[in-house]
Amino acid sequence: MTAAILVFMNNTVAETISSQIGRGTFAMLGAKNLVGDNDSLQFAIQGCKKINRIRVTLASDDTYTVTFYKVGKFDWATVREVEMVYADSLHAVIGTETGLATTMGVL
Repeated sequence: MTAAILVFMNNTVAETISSQIGRGTFAMLGAKNLVGDNDSLQFAIQGCKKINRIRVTLASDDTYTVTFYKVGKFDWATVREVEMVYADSLHAVIGTETGLATTMGVL
């Protein structure tokens, strides 16, 4: 991935989330600073004025909670949190909240 810092430290949950979102989507979002922990993946995005960081967290029911943040120099605000997101809906949720394309669509 170009221009992305990937820190997973052998974390299978973060790796799984990353593969479900996909390299193409990360590239389209201008994603960078990807950081995984025991149950989530967090990354910064470019191109959206209201959101610049996203965290995808695995829930106990095998769905995801997607939290959208606006991070400034001195503040960190939660813009929206969407719960019970299935893996196949990650692109739609991220696209809806950011207003950015997450797939190339049908060519």
